[in-house]
Amino acid sequence: MFTKTMKLPNFKSSPMINSFNKDTFQSRKIYNTLTMLIHLLNIACPEHHFKLHLLKLIDEHSINIRAMGFPDRWEDKYLWKI
Repeated sequence: MFTKTMKLPNFKSSPMINSFNKDTFQSRKIYNTLTMLIHLLNIACPEHHFKLHLLKLIDEHSINIRAMGFPDRWEDKYLWKI
């Protein structure tokens, strides 16, 4: 199966960079894509509710976030804090 992955940003001065999962195997999962999407939404539409709706869906459907590539303590990451 072919999987296209994005290149992670490498600017070191942004707190956003620490929100990504840098584990090579886990970086092929959807967590980093969701993190980038939240970052872009924060810029384009600061009042968005995407993150809250996503977290609600994950909770309501008991989704295994580890299978999605979410790292340990992901809730403490800059872009994921509520």
